[in-house]
Amino acid sequence: MVDVDIASLQESIYLPVVFVVGGIIIAFIGRTLLKIAIMIIGGGLLSYGIYYLAGVLGIGLVPAIVLAIIGFIVGAVIGWFLIKIAVSIAVGITLGMILAVVLGLQENTAALVITVLLAMGLTYILAEKIIEFAMSVLGGVMVFYGISMAYPTLIGRQAGIALGFIVFFLSIYYRHRGKKKKEKIREKVIIVKEKGANKESVEEIKKLLEKEK
Repeated sequence: MVDVDIASLQESIYLPVVFVVGGIIIAFIGRTLLKIAIMIIGGGLLSYGIYYLAGVLGIGLVPAIVLAIIGFIVGAVIGWFLIKIAVSIAVGITLGMILAVVLGLQENTAALVITVLLAMGLTYILAEKIIEFAMSVLGGVMVFYGISMAYPTLIGRQAGIALGFIVFFLSIYYRHRGKKKKEKIREKVIIVKEKGANKESVEEIKKLLEKEK
């Protein structure tokens, strides 16, 4: 009965649409959504823990709420920090081992450890970019899978591959363009500040630059 239900669901249009739309969303703003979710979960867990502990210790309601709010902020920061650490460990160890093998350092324990640690440090610095790239890949794969489910033919799979790659590359271009735009804003603001312009002029330039396409 379960197999029939799943098969009928896959044959319907709703699941492919969910995959395609979800894939596009994840490809373009997946990192932001993940960061918000992790920060809310991390902040919520620490906030609840502190509030519960405050109740056990008999701390007043107002101090407990204040501590819980502080805990939420700290937990949100720690949560995203731990995700970046996890990415740096997973990718860093893999990359470090590959580099050690390529460089012939796998027999030298000290060199192997140093290579892995350096790789972990580098991947931590690039963790957010790695997450962005992973979200673009995941989004493209979801689009491909959605199109392939909707049109389970050779042409459908080829169209899915094409659209998946388009979503992948467009999401990367979108983020790159956004970062260039922010850099341009910073440069213009710095120039205006160096010339002694007031705060109102700086804010005006920010607004004008943000409207640029």
